[in-house]
Amino acid sequence: MAKTATDLPPGGQRRIGTFRRGPANFTVWQTTGHPAPNRYRIDCDDGNGANEVCTFSNKPGESTRWRGAWNNDEWCPWIEEQARNLIKQHQC
Repeated sequence: MAKTATDLPPGGQRRIGTFRRGPANFTVWQTTGHPAPNRYRIDCDDGNGANEVCTFSNKPGESTRWRGAWNNDEWCPWIEEQARNLIKQHQC
């Protein structure tokens, strides 16, 4: 299900991993980190190219920002849970 993390070139983003549901492939990216809160982005590729699904951080009290049609989508809780699980696995 989840692939291992891949480091990108310096100054880039870090790919944390991927997960899948139906035809949709989701990729979790770490976009910032030390000293700021860690920030993450989830992209979805359903065969039409990757598009941003949401962004979130590990900062307590900060809510996830869903993009476009993903706002209030029934998959949102599942997507966020899968992403946070990948992040926890990556940190171990």
